[in-house]
Amino acid sequence: MDQQIEQQQPSPPNPSEQLGILEGEINDALNAFENNFVSAITQKVNESPELEELFFENREEFFKQVISFQNEFLSGIKEKMGQANTLRGEIQASELSAQKEQALEAFLQNHPDIDKDELLSFFESLPQEVKDELESLPVQYFYEALLNLFNNKEEVFKQLGQEQEGAEQGTQLPEQLSGVAGNAELGADTNLPMTRQ
Repeated sequence: MDQQIEQQQPSPPNPSEQLGILEGEINDALNAFENNFVSAITQKVNESPELEELFFENREEFFKQVISFQNEFLSGIKEKMGQANTLRGEIQASELSAQKEQALEAFLQNHPDIDKDELLSFFESLPQEVKDELESLPVQYFYEALLNLFNNKEEVFKQLGQEQEGAEQGTQLPEQLSGVAGNAELGADTNLPMTRQ
């Protein structure tokens, strides 16, 4: 009998269903917020003579109190909005992961001779800028572009090495610049680039 009860219990909702439920609750809460908040703040002012006096004596402080109460009132909605955003992120990550897996399977069917581990190891050895550029491609083109780089890896690394050497050389100062100093009579500093020996 206990087994039948366990089998009849519904499974917890999946993230998409949870997101739908949360979005519905948020919409209901936001729609009801205006009426509920007006009623709640009116009741709070009626119950608190100090708050009512603030309205007439110090309106700025009164509205600070109202905004503070409003923020407390909205805290439940904000919490649900945070949960909804977290669920959206999880759903997107899950969908992207599934798309990547499908793209990899399709790629391996089109290229059965490719070693997946070697290709992914090559990807990890690439500089971060190249990885970022590859990952910005649509999922269905990622593995083809990676294979293209893999097939031309000597040329790719040679080109990347030249770019890195060029960047390093660009940061070094020259020993001496050729040219004429503007006004040598004013007391030339011997450590200036134009006067280095």
